[in-house]
Amino acid sequence: MTKSIVADSGFWFGLFNARDQFHERACIIEPLIEHRVLVVPWPSLYEALNTRLMRNRSWRARMHAFVKRPSTVLLDDAVYKQSSLDYVLRQDSTTYSLVDHVIRSLLEDPTLAVNELITFNAADFADVCQARRIDIIDA
Repeated sequence: MTKSIVADSGFWFGLFNARDQFHERACIIEPLIEHRVLVVPWPSLYEALNTRLMRNRSWRARMHAFVKRPSTVLLDDAVYKQSSLDYVLRQDSTTYSLVDHVIRSLLEDPTLAVNELITFNAADFADVCQARRIDIIDA
């Protein structure tokens, strides 16, 4: 059975930007994706496909190749976004970004089969990954 993997926005930043502090680690992780179903939450695309990435043709072409792979799933965030927005705006909430909370919500979703998460911010996802037995990949 093919494993499914979710990539946090930080992975994309690290992969495409050679000056990013996580570039080397992202390049080590990249080959793993080839043999996985890549689950891409829309919020991570919104964050990663910023003006800087879009101005660089080679980065844009690489991202296009990832998105167009037959084994890539672009995951709609509709069922997670309102509750995530409500959560992050509460005064007593933990300080997750909206994107991170949406990703946490989809990782918590028992109807989604996720085996692995690529993130360089493991602390924000460790509890949910442990509970769901999702491996954190951070090289």
